[in-house]
Amino acid sequence: MRTTLQLILLAGTVTSALATDPYLPWGDDLNGTAVRQGYHIEWQRSAEIGANGEMIISWSDTRFGMRDLFAQKVDASQPGAPAVWSTDDPDHGIVDALIVNDDVIRQEDPVLITNGAGGAWVSWIDFRNDASGDIYVNLLDDGGSGTGSLVYGDGGILLCDDCANGTENMSKSMCIDGAGGAYTVWADNRGTNWDLYVSRVLANGTVDPNFGTDGMVIVDAVGDQQAMSMEHDGAGGAFIVWLDQREASDDNIYIEHVLANGTLVNGDGGQAVVAVPGRQYSPKVTWDGGTGCWVAWVDKRTDNAGDIYVQHYDSQLTPTFAANGIAIAAEPGKDEANPRLAFDGVGATLLMFESNINDPGNTQADIYVQKMNTTDQHLWGAYGAPACLASGQQEQARLSSDEAGGAFIVWQDQRTESYSTIYAQKMNASGTRLWGDNGTVVVDHAELQRDALQPALRNDQDGGLFVAWGDMSRGSLGVFTQHLNAQGQPTFAPEGDDSAWGISGSVAQVKNVATPEGTMVFWVDPRNAGGPHVYMQFLDEVTGNPVLPENGVAVDMSLEGGQNRYDVVSDGSGGAFVVIEAGSDGAQQGFLTRIDSDGQMLWNSSQPVTPAFDPDQSGLYYQQYMKVRRSGDHVVVAWSGVDTTYSMFYAEVSAQAFDFNGTSLWGAQGARVTSTPFIHETFNDIAPDGNGGLYLVWESGDWQDTDVLIQHLDATGNATWADGGLVFGGGVAGNQRKASIAARNGGGVLGIWEDLTADPSNSDLVARAMDANGTSLWETPVDTRAGSQKTARIVNDGYDGAYIAYSDFSNNDNDDIYQRHVLADGSLLWDDGSGSLYVADGSQEDVTGITIPVNGWSAFLVAVAAEETGDTTGYKDLWVHQSNVDRVSGVIQGTEYEGEILNFFHNQREPFLSHDLQGGAYLSWVDMRASGKEDIKDVYTTRVTIDPLSGVDNPEQPVAFTLRPNYPNPFNPSTTLEYQLVRPGQVRMDVFNLAGQRVRSLVNEEQASGSYRIHFDGRNDAGLGLASGIYFARLQAHGQQREQKMVLLK
Repeated sequence: MRTTLQLILLAGTVTSALATDPYLPWGDDLNGTAVRQGYHIEWQRSAEIGANGEMIISWSDTRFGMRDLFAQKVDASQPGAPAVWSTDDPDHGIVDALIVNDDVIRQEDPVLITNGAGGAWVSWIDFRNDASGDIYVNLLDDGGSGTGSLVYGDGGILLCDDCANGTENMSKSMCIDGAGGAYTVWADNRGTNWDLYVSRVLANGTVDPNFGTDGMVIVDAVGDQQAMSMEHDGAGGAFIVWLDQREASDDNIYIEHVLANGTLVNGDGGQAVVAVPGRQYSPKVTWDGGTGCWVAWVDKRTDNAGDIYVQHYDSQLTPTFAANGIAIAAEPGKDEANPRLAFDGVGATLLMFESNINDPGNTQADIYVQKMNTTDQHLWGAYGAPACLASGQQEQARLSSDEAGGAFIVWQDQRTESYSTIYAQKMNASGTRLWGDNGTVVVDHAELQRDALQPALRNDQDGGLFVAWGDMSRGSLGVFTQHLNAQGQPTFAPEGDDSAWGISGSVAQVKNVATPEGTMVFWVDPRNAGGPHVYMQFLDEVTGNPVLPENGVAVDMSLEGGQNRYDVVSDGSGGAFVVIEAGSDGAQQGFLTRIDSDGQMLWNSSQPVTPAFDPDQSGLYYQQYMKVRRSGDHVVVAWSGVDTTYSMFYAEVSAQAFDFNGTSLWGAQGARVTSTPFIHETFNDIAPDGNGGLYLVWESGDWQDTDVLIQHLDATGNATWADGGLVFGGGVAGNQRKASIAARNGGGVLGIWEDLTADPSNSDLVARAMDANGTSLWETPVDTRAGSQKTARIVNDGYDGAYIAYSDFSNNDNDDIYQRHVLADGSLLWDDGSGSLYVADGSQEDVTGITIPVNGWSAFLVAVAAEETGDTTGYKDLWVHQSNVDRVSGVIQGTEYEGEILNFFHNQREPFLSHDLQGGAYLSWVDMRASGKEDIKDVYTTRVTIDPLSGVDNPEQPVAFTLRPNYPNPFNPSTTLEYQLVRPGQVRMDVFNLAGQRVRSLVNEEQASGSYRIHFDGRNDAGLGLASGIYFARLQAHGQQREQKMVLLK
């Protein structure tokens, strides 16, 4: 175990230096330490053939913080370890994928197309330079090492940087140009609507000048043009089809042919494939193997259920069939959908679609394939050949040719279960099913009953098939791959190869607990199937590095049914007590456990807070809003809940105490604090009395008239104040709500609540102090300006006054942050404008605050998520504000400090501060840098060490040899001692027990004159924790000696 000792000189030269910035000992790049950073994989079925027997896939994930682009190649000749690409990255070490682009902000939505030589072109949307997004491409190949290479550099090739607003909703498609290059077509709204643009990158990595610097317009007609499909024409050009809305309320299909020189065959906004009343959508195009193409779509001209239509065109866009196409599958009242096309390799075209023709209820689809040529459009029967007729739903199907007249099909299948599996089928040139009547299973997580989703497929060019899919078998989405040989047998591991996997899901409720060696960070994490769980990580105090496995460990996975809420408090010995609400909402039960900083449970199992729970098995009982504190030699827990059927769903307030070994002390159902049938009692907050008991506040009443009540329970669980509690806030008409309390040093509480007495629409803030007998010491209106004041945080200033930070809406525009200081006699300070912390354009939210004590001073440290003035992004960064306060007058002394702690992409929210036991703080927060199409929340932490004496102008030279009393005292696990030297000399400070034995040497060195502060962590010289008891700190210098008594109370 590491021994921690920090000595800080408080001389004027040092404090003036510290006044300029917070000291961020874990690095000053304003990024924070990743405690839990998920991958949050986005999979768009981007897959392409490589060389024979290889498949390339691409996806985006956030493993490095923001969204980046990755690729992998799988090789059928290496079934034991098929993934062959990796990156030796200077910032991240060996990465098990090819990093396509990891520039700032976001890179996402990859599309792949072969270059015809074993590599693949990839295009993506990139936000590094433009909040609207740009289009980039690059060429991927094996490189000289065979582990993957970016042919055209790390940055890629810019196709379009003038894509205007809304590009993150852009759709793209690619195809080969037949000469080693590729076409990319996309929709953007640089005009007044969504229009189509195309560009071509040549095999040498240059953008074809015939297509302009920001793409060549295909169509910019009125209305939107989107949902495009593109395929090469076999002669260096490309056919493009799209859904067109130039005619209001009538979706139609259009086509254009782009020649290799950039010429458009139609050249006038495209040519209508179908323009009849009724909706037409889902257009697809494929090359016909000669000079023309086939187009397929869903058509509702005669049947609102949807039919499948096709048309064939030559190179000049002359249609082969009658205007508006011909029906291929048009069973009345049946839904035929999701057409896919592929050239069969020998002269005909394959058409796949989904149809519920076999389901009388018209809800469950099967997969059909038809083969067509210009002479006969029903080569495989009047309706096509079924690929699968199994029961249940078959959907999300994809098609590929075997290049010999046959077809490969893969789909998402729910034939027997509520979860999705992946199946595949191979059909020969006659339409005969080769891999069973209903396909062969690619993956089925039957034991886990978890989904496999969004399959993609590619021909292995040897009679077999590659399949890639999104896989939920581990609770978070991954990209898995499988190879099936010509007989449909898997050659990779039965569950497939995890080509890309990492945790996902957004966290909640980030908190931390300081220990002498670092901080334990906690959060609620939905990474696993079966509901969220409470996780934790431990960060080293010196480096800030995570000590436990990457992304943390679960506190207790055995508690089933989800863990949606929790609370945590230090156990005083380097670990923590954690109370968890486990189970579904409306049936959740509280459990208490104790863990150490290694994440190991110190009890045999988590203990129910009430051993008797739901005794009649009615399922009507629950416990919620739980909070936990340490009080003397007890751990106390309080909550709201229903624990008897007579309460008729009206919650009551209860509490329980445990000893440090996990034994409950206050009965099988705990101590009932309220018993008020038909009245809502909603627990708010808890504070320890230090003697094994606790103070509780709660809201009592209906939604129109609630009061805040308070009660004290002693160490035996007995209420010592009035039966039913005392009125803490209220007693008059109107609502009082959302109370928060902190313990007073001399017993009793400091508290604050939101008060709607004066205005039911806008809350004021009122504070109160009560002594240990429940006698009110003072009541002070904190802020009664117009507009709401809310989300107040109250802490003891160290001397039984109160620091308060809160959100204010008095400007009726946005929330600002204010602070107030109430002295121990109830006097209100900082209401003259000095309490204005963050008053700026934009919104400031999520305020929290703690007290950092120093003898003679106390620093109030506030953290807030705030928009910086002039910032037009609307994103919030984290700021801290420090006020140095004289403990006697309560007046702010010296220069206050305000600094930006985190300035990174997107929002950082919900800051949580805790004293680091060494004169600073640990700050944890919900970090949203991985966000893009949706908000994503991870966990980050930093350490802030701000000298509470910073900003004091010209502190005087010490005039006496002094050892001040330690603070706090009693202490657990650490305390702070300050001393002054009037002249330089040899200095020694030791700690002795009552028997006069020296147990710890703190200082033994030559020191200059000045003021010093030292932190004692409650350990002996061997690094072992000392027992509770009385100890003496002895300072020796200049032939003199000073002593102070210290009480270690565990």
